[in-house]
Amino acid sequence: MNLIRIALIGAVMAAGVSIGMPAAQAVPGDPMAGCETQVFANYCDGPIREDGSWRRCLMARGSFSGGFDDVPGVYVPPVQNCYIIPSADQIPPTPLGQPDHHIDG
Repeated sequence: MNLIRIALIGAVMAAGVSIGMPAAQAVPGDPMAGCETQVFANYCDGPIREDGSWRRCLMARGSFSGGFDDVPGVYVPPVQNCYIIPSADQIPPTPLGQPDHHIDG
């Protein structure tokens, strides 16, 4: 009976600690205000700063193209890249397919 009581007290204490802890952020640095999924990647924009710039991160999943007839397959690793967008009228032309606007959250 004591073992059950100790297990129950431990479970209640663990639940209390996990409820009291702040949520972890997925991306360190600027909090991500909004994200948008494109064909090959996800783009997330941080808040617009006082100078009109914002941080944009792109995350692309890794992929594997299977080989055939003794030809090995090709593995493309996942990519995460963050960069600064100077302003809405200065969005760089690459990477291709990125949103041409700030993604609001």
